[in-house]
Amino acid sequence: MRNRTRLPINGFKITVLLFFFSSLAFATADGPDYLDVRDIVPNDELTIHLKLADSAELVGKIPNNATCIKNLGCTGDSNWWCKIVYQGTIGWVNGRFLKEGGDCSSSFGLDAPKRSN
Repeated sequence: MRNRTRLPINGFKITVLLFFFSSLAFATADGPDYLDVRDIVPNDELTIHLKLADSAELVGKIPNNATCIKNLGCTGDSNWWCKIVYQGTIGWVNGRFLKEGGDCSSSFGLDAPKRSN
């Protein structure tokens, strides 16, 4: 019969581990609070996707000169995508068409999600 050794685990250790791993999960949320559209030709729009892929369902469009797009976090790879809120629509846009935006904190209601009745 094997002799099993139990490791003492207390609440403090579990709390520290949960904090560490939860901070990893939100690491991609670092960055500017607001984004602006860039490099979209006149009369074209940036598409908002349901998921982070060009082939994903479209849920909205953003004009080529839009500003104050709420940033919910971006992926960190070379083909990055950002989860955003724009005029109540939540979705993913290709990050190469975004740049850091200015102070939009006074834009009341701009990034409030749409409510369904």
